[in-house]
Amino acid sequence: MGNAESGRNTCLVIGGYMIVKSIINLIAGFSVGNIITLVVSGILAVTLVAGIKYLNYATGIYLAVIFLIHVMGNISGHHWFYLAEGIIDVVAAFILFTSSNVKAHFEKE
Repeated sequence: MGNAESGRNTCLVIGGYMIVKSIINLIAGFSVGNIITLVVSGILAVTLVAGIKYLNYATGIYLAVIFLIHVMGNISGHHWFYLAEGIIDVVAAFILFTSSNVKAHFEKE
């Protein structure tokens, strides 16, 4: 079984990354979509840190879907910064799906 405190810290880092990423994207290209993404990322970040059951999986799915939506455009358009961002999204999703520490954080009473 994993360490719940370590899992919470991992969720704090991933949630912080999501918020910073959304702010950078908002600055890089102001749009309603970027504002919505910032709000959704903020809500998901709070739920990650709070350890609300199953929202680690919902957040992982969200990150994976965002990656899948943008990956081909980022590759074909040579948008390497956004491609790197997408790779971090996939790694974060993988951690949220598989880490025993994250699972321990979400299974605590």
